[in-house]
Amino acid sequence: MTPEAQMHKQLLYLPQSTISPHDLFYAASEDEVFKCSTAIGRRFIRQRRADEIGECLIYTDASCYRNGREDAVGECIIACEPTLLSPRRPDDNTSFMDVARQEKATLPSQTVFGPKRFARPKSSRAKLYAAILAVEARPWDREGWKTIVIAIDMEYVVIGITTLVWKWKKNGWRKSNGKPVANIDLWKRLIASIEDLQASGVAVKFWKVSRVKGN
Repeated sequence: MTPEAQMHKQLLYLPQSTISPHDLFYAASEDEVFKCSTAIGRRFIRQRRADEIGECLIYTDASCYRNGREDAVGECIIACEPTLLSPRRPDDNTSFMDVARQEKATLPSQTVFGPKRFARPKSSRAKLYAAILAVEARPWDREGWKTIVIAIDMEYVVIGITTLVWKWKKNGWRKSNGKPVANIDLWKRLIASIEDLQASGVAVKFWKVSRVKGN
């Protein structure tokens, strides 16, 4: 198995195509979470053998107002903590994002890894930055999780981090056509954050999910 294929296998969360987050995860109570980890508060965890599997789901979303313009503003959201009033099993048509405490951040208008320079906010950058925020949101290793699963609705991020980025990195951060890769600073930051978490014993998985109407 090539190094690229190995990273693909390590990072891609690939249940059957008919499986949704609602089928595998639920909004656990604080007592249930405490059996799996040292986390403070509720989490979205696996429904069966939660203490053995040790998986925690983090939802992400992002948008970019005035996308493509100089004055664009990107907003990133992560959701890993169900609210106190959240039902254990949200309705299938309700995104976990809607029953969780939404942690929001503005996409920086400068590069976030390496020399500082202007980086125009775009939807792709916002989604990618949201993935970074999810990996870095908590001390997942100290909470005791074995795996964090990042749910995101953009193929650019999921295919990028599980497949393409490792080819780009090997090729000097250039695509197969020789053109430079966009958002190199964010890709490097995401890789570094993943590797730090893996070194502490926590696996990171990315799951391409469908966008729920209303989000």
